[in-house]
Amino acid sequence: MAIVVSEETSQGLLGETLSKFSIWDLYITFVLAVGRFIRLQCSDLIMRIPYENLPSCARLIAICEDTYAARAEGELGVEEVLYWTLLKIYR
Repeated sequence: MAIVVSEETSQGLLGETLSKFSIWDLYITFVLAVGRFIRLQCSDLIMRIPYENLPSCARLIAICEDTYAARAEGELGVEEVLYWTLLKIYR
């Protein structure tokens, strides 16, 4: 007959929680949390380029606002010229 004696787990919320999980559970939780954090930091990079990597977006914003104003006024020719200007800039 063998008797196994192990150390007592620490008391409190943290000790009770950690004693319920195996090392694999903790490892998987840590890896998934780090993976999710990295994915959140790297997602939608292409959407942030016009706002973070351009030195000044004032002219681009002005073109967008002018396009909106031209559409509201019904000046479709001006709107089309501004639209194609934006496309040339972003290409």
